[in-house]
Amino acid sequence: MVRCGQVHVFNSYSNNLGDGIRTRAGAQMLIENNVWELTNDPLIAKNGYAVARGNDFGVGENEAPVGTFTTAPYTYNLLATNTVKAYVIANAGAKLTV
Repeated sequence: MVRCGQVHVFNSYSNNLGDGIRTRAGAQMLIENNVWELTNDPLIAKNGYAVARGNDFGVGENEAPVGTFTTAPYTYNLLATNTVKAYVIANAGAKLTV
C-alpha cells in the first residue's frame, strides 16, 4: 500500500496474494513489467493513481485510474515480461549454502 508520494515498481513477481499493490491518498505509481499469478486484485486504488505498462495481471486487472508519474528519475533496465517470473525466482532473496 502506498499513500502519498511517488513509487516505481518494476520487474517483480507475485503469486497467490489477496491483494497486490494499492495506491491511496493521492499516491502516484509507475508500475512496469510485473507479473501476478493467482491474484484477483493485482493493482487497486482508493484515491490513488498508476501508470501501468507491460504488466501481466494474470487473473486480475488494473483497477487504478491513470496517473501522471510516467518517467522515473533514474536509469533502470526492464526485463521482458515473459522472463520476469523465472528471473525473480532464480535471483531474488537470500541464497543459503551449507
